[in-house]
Amino acid sequence: MRFPVGSPEYNATKKEYDEIFTLMKNEEENIEAVSKLVFGIKERPIAKVPYADDLYYYKTLSEVYARYCRRLSKFGSKLEKHILDMYEIGITADELAAACIKVCSK
Repeated sequence: MRFPVGSPEYNATKKEYDEIFTLMKNEEENIEAVSKLVFGIKERPIAKVPYADDLYYYKTLSEVYARYCRRLSKFGSKLEKHILDMYEIGITADELAAACIKVCSK
């Protein structure tokens, strides 16, 4: 539904959209910066271990990211791929925590 520009409904909808867009942009910038620190300057490497063998460890990495950078919103599900890549090449929780602290404690 479209609301007339300047109406209270339009303003409320625009504000909500802007907040969601800002949240999505911040999440993407944070996970990209953390990934860059963890992987270095090169592209994300090809996985060295089988896909999500240890769901507990993958969940641990997700929780480490959430502790320092906040939990990804429902809009950040595509960004989980970065955490999966970290898991697949064997990034430790301590390595991820160090990167998260550098990026998200600003």
